Amino acid sequence: MTENINKAVIVVSEITKSLNNSVAAVINEVQKLQDEVRKLCSERDKLVSEIEKLRDEQAQLTVNVLSEKRPAAIHNTAEKAPDNTPAAPAALADQFKAQTSINDTIAKPDTPLLNSPVSDIVKAIGLNDRLMFIRELFNGDDALFAQTVKQLNAIDNLTDATVYIQTVVAPWRSDSEAAGLFMSILKRRYL
Repeated sequence: MTENINKAVIVVSEITKSLNNSVAAVINEVQKLQDEVRKLCSERDKLVSEIEKLRDEQAQLTVNVLSEKRPAAIHNTAEKAPDNTPAAPAALADQFKAQTSINDTIAKPDTPLLNSPVSDIVKAIGLNDRLMFIRELFNGDDALFAQTVKQLNAIDNLTDATVYIQTVVAPWRSDSEAAGLFMSILKRRYL
């Protein structure tokens, strides 16, 4: 029986050694992971600091740009009125009302780009317009669209091109936005 107890003690001792080795290995791995987490947190803090600096710089640049673009009246918002009382500051939006915005410039139908001649109808048609033309004017037939545009590029004047569209291509509704846009591009071909 003592022999069995000795064997059991030896087995328990070996298991304990094995567990101690495993626990030591796990502790070592946990320490490595903690070190890695500390490094990552440090890097994160550095990045957050850099982002804050960049935001501050961006805010300062925005202020500088806005101050450069402001009319003189904005810089002197406390100008004296004729009776030497301070005048009410002008609203920032009022200072820029007289200027033409990019949207206003683009929205004008008489811009030179929209009325400039084109040598090739295909090059004057954007992707979205092309897809709209194929879907609405050519009943989804890409080949018919390509053939029609090729023929229209070969025709010498707008009258013949219009006749070609009316006779060869299916008639389009005159109130169709797609038809109006296609015809405006076609007219530019013969300017």
